[in-house]
Amino acid sequence: MSTKAQQDLAFIREIMDESRSFATVGGNHFIIWGGVLSVALLTTWLRARGVVEVSPLAIWLVCIGAGWVLTALLIRRQRVLALTVHPSGRQIRGAWMALGIAMTLTFFLGTLSGTIALAAIPGLSAAFTGVGIYINGMLARIGWLRNLAFAWWAWGAAMLCWPGVYNYVLLAALMLALYVVPGFVLNSMATRAMAARVAA
Repeated sequence: MSTKAQQDLAFIREIMDESRSFATVGGNHFIIWGGVLSVALLTTWLRARGVVEVSPLAIWLVCIGAGWVLTALLIRRQRVLALTVHPSGRQIRGAWMALGIAMTLTFFLGTLSGTIALAAIPGLSAAFTGVGIYINGMLARIGWLRNLAFAWWAWGAAMLCWPGVYNYVLLAALMLALYVVPGFVLNSMATRAMAARVAA
């Protein structure tokens, strides 16, 4: 095999490894967090409508706690299975970790202290999520994922301009459509990258 062919093959394998790494980092994490946050948002809306009698603090503590526990278990599983994470994948994971901590502190402390109105949470959540999506898409060089950030920001702006309890349902729908579904797409990318890597 010529040197040029070897270089091309090495480059293709690197790209496939990156794709698998990005999907490994993002796909299941998107599904986990999109799922638990949708549950929290819908339960919060049901409480506001008087359907359930659960403390909002309890709702969010349980759901956010579940999200962090499932994330820790997922990271541990990836390490046990010795799944390779590309350096850019580690940057993506670090960016989401930092954003998750910032959002957890902002919303819990902000609402408990009264500095952030409950009506502002959906819009701010969408704006924060857009930041994470944009960074993720840029680092992973996945254009469609990066561009989803603009949808998040647009909906975030709309929810901040027209606040209301209904925004909790809207945000839950956005989580499913623009977070969970992309997670499954990323997992599909990982599967295809792994199959191509084996075939190569």
